[in-house]
Amino acid sequence: MLPSTSIVSILALAAGAVAKGVSITPHDKYSSSVGVLGCKIDTNRVAYWPGSVDCNNICVKLSYEGRSVHLLRIDQSGGAYDVSYDAWVYLQSGKSAKSNPLNGGGVNVEVEEVDASECADLIKTEDHKLPLSASNSINFLTSCLAQPNSWVAKNYALYNICDAICTLGFDESCKLDLDVSNQPSCKNTLGLTTKLSLPSPVVDIQYGTGKTVLAGTGGDGTVVDIPDTTNNSPASSSSSSSSSSSSTSSSTSTSQAAPTRVAAPTTVVEQKPTTTAGGVFHEPVCPCHIGCTKLVCSGLVLGALAHRFVERDRPQLWPDQHVNPQHDIVFCHCLHAGKHSFCVVHHCSSQCWTPWS
Repeated sequence: MLPSTSIVSILALAAGAVAKGVSITPHDKYSSSVGVLGCKIDTNRVAYWPGSVDCNNICVKLSYEGRSVHLLRIDQSGGAYDVSYDAWVYLQSGKSAKSNPLNGGGVNVEVEEVDASECADLIKTEDHKLPLSASNSINFLTSCLAQPNSWVAKNYALYNICDAICTLGFDESCKLDLDVSNQPSCKNTLGLTTKLSLPSPVVDIQYGTGKTVLAGTGGDGTVVDIPDTTNNSPASSSSSSSSSSSSTSSSTSTSQAAPTRVAAPTTVVEQKPTTTAGGVFHEPVCPCHIGCTKLVCSGLVLGALAHRFVERDRPQLWPDQHVNPQHDIVFCHCLHAGKHSFCVVHHCSSQCWTPWS
């Protein structure tokens, strides 16, 4: 017979309630490796964790000096335990990053995997179902549907939006019937990269300044000067979450408004691909031959199979970084669609670039 202490330990492990200590670092640009739509969640409460996103354990609780936050674990990092900048600031100060922006590095916190229902208030869809991109999330979703009792399999919603920061596609729900097709059906064409303008676009809180900027502009684009209405409370406890707070920008005084810098149009050139990684990404053969070390218009990634560029990955992609403010091509990559591949060249204002090796 097992000792009572062993039984307690086993039960705690089975419940997934054993806390562990990790050092968390701030992340100020929303992304999701599985295509969770930022316009339908609280992007100030996201964990960018090592390891693949799980079909069950997508909610974590972080505790530090008597304060705690719940985060959606919906993005995979290269090794760091990154969290939304606002959550990182709140755990240290009890205030929002907009009213009390902090600088710094790792903060040692306790992390606990908790039931997904504890993150329900971070999901803004009907019945708090996880909002997924109908064109970009199918691989993740089908892996979860293969686990029919998993939380994601029972709690997902598909939308015809192409990118996690909700700049392309249609804000409409889609249905998936695997008995009929392995592609979701939507009112409009699935994956069509029509520019999407939402009344409440995804915004990021800029590291070190507390300014709110449109996601995908990297801080060099349109500044959305949103007053901090959280009264020194965490962003998730206010009705003005990161995705909904931008609707108040119309009330901002013109004296506080910052000049805007709008990205130039995206150029698409048909091009033959070279290599494939994971069956989805084709190595660029772009006319510009330029990649960027500062991703200014990450929100303009096109198509269902476009490669996701994340700021923390760029040192591995382009190790020889150098500054050249005169160049304005951010990056280029190839999008594969059926028998054709298209070279997608993104133009924005950039501060640094590096040639393709």
